[in-house]
Amino acid sequence: MTAPRRTSVSDVLASWSAARVAVLGALGLASFLALPNRQGLLGWDALYYASIADIGYPLDTPNVTRFFPLVALIARAVSVAPGVSTGVALLLVANVGALVYAWLLQRLALAEGLDEGAAGRAVWLLTLAPPAFVLVMGYAESVYGALTVGFLAALRRRAWGQAAVLGLLAGTCRPLAVVLVAVAMVEVGRGLRDTGAREVLVRLAAVLAPAVGTGAYLAYIGVRTGQPFLPFTVQSDADFRGQIVGNPFSVAYRLVVGALDGNSIGSGLHVVWLLVYLVLLVVVARRLPASYTVLAALTLVLAATSGGLNSLERYAWSAFPFTLVLAQLTTRPWAFRLVLTVSTAGLVGYALLAFAGRFVP
Repeated sequence: MTAPRRTSVSDVLASWSAARVAVLGALGLASFLALPNRQGLLGWDALYYASIADIGYPLDTPNVTRFFPLVALIARAVSVAPGVSTGVALLLVANVGALVYAWLLQRLALAEGLDEGAAGRAVWLLTLAPPAFVLVMGYAESVYGALTVGFLAALRRRAWGQAAVLGLLAGTCRPLAVVLVAVAMVEVGRGLRDTGAREVLVRLAAVLAPAVGTGAYLAYIGVRTGQPFLPFTVQSDADFRGQIVGNPFSVAYRLVVGALDGNSIGSGLHVVWLLVYLVLLVVVARRLPASYTVLAALTLVLAATSGGLNSLERYAWSAFPFTLVLAQLTTRPWAFRLVLTVSTAGLVGYALLAFAGRFVP
């Protein structure tokens, strides 16, 4: 890993602004067309995060426990400012987090040897991806993304203490953070034989930190409810994942059949996305270090094992190695413009469907 070169914030700021124009335009269009509106930028999962920031985890609402606490806690802290509601605070946290996420990704891309053009393209493709409308909403994706990029960057620099702190925070942000343990094991294993006992301990701390963060939250829920694994077991409800771990092949077959019968066209898109991610995963394995492949592969596995591939696009897209290789594949200007145009159209379309209650982000 090379030393980071000087980064330009122009791509970060321009793509961040363009994404907000696109998503707010979709929200305005939904209102203009009088489509059913699910609370706009504070709809869907954002409603839960805002509620947790307000009142915590009610004992009579176990499904709320599937939302990890970090983003809600930060929003609650920000809402202490005069005149700032928890909803506004949540949107501030998510949108500032998106800015940091894109900036850190650009730095990481440069540190890994990508040229400035590829690093800039990665920022645009991250920010204007079809599932990226959640970065504008009160979701945890932006904060988790920033923590994940920072975590892997610290591992690659062998800054084990910094990685441990970031991993600990990531473990309290989203359930997907469990994959970071395996990612850390890959990086920590490099040169392990030549290290002393003290460094072995700090490396071990970096590996265990995401699990410790998640474990702390599970312990809290266990004390409150007597069911420490409730944030995971509640996912088996048919309204959520449908099952904790399912067979992606049987699910994909069922969705394809439903799409061909005209009964599940929207769900059939999940299968298309799964194929796209699988192709990109092959490219990740060929072009990026092993730890990136582990991150992308395990994230995709978790995303693809829900009962109906629910939210596959958003879950898998949170693995930023997919964005890095897509930036590497679009070196020709016409290819990048084409992909970015299609991607932005998908962003607006998915946002419009989500605001209209027709797509679950």
